[in-house]
Amino acid sequence: MPRRKKSEFTREIGVDPIYGSELIQKFINVVMWRGKKNAARKIVYDALDILAKKSSGDKDKALAYFNEAFRQLVPSVEVRSRRVGGSVYQIPREVAHKRGRSLAMRWLLTAASARPDKQWVSD
Repeated sequence: MPRRKKSEFTREIGVDPIYGSELIQKFINVVMWRGKKNAARKIVYDALDILAKKSSGDKDKALAYFNEAFRQLVPSVEVRSRRVGGSVYQIPREVAHKRGRSLAMRWLLTAASARPDKQWVSD
């Protein structure tokens, strides 16, 4: 019985209805809590509306700002532990695209929930 999958399975999530962006749709899915997708959509779209108002009311410009900020948040290198001869070394390694995106979304959510003016409910 093989322990690894032969090919990596990725589910198609589509694009969000307002911006037509796969990144926004994935972020909505990450923000979603206990299956409440409409609440997650409201949170993300309200944040993008605030960004659009600050950028002279243009939705395309707000999406471009979000994409640029998210691109800067994605890590390119991480350190991994490697045991060599009884010692453990921290070896820098390149981050895969999928892992970098998931790390960036996780960091963005934890930073937003750590803000003192926001209430975030979690288990």
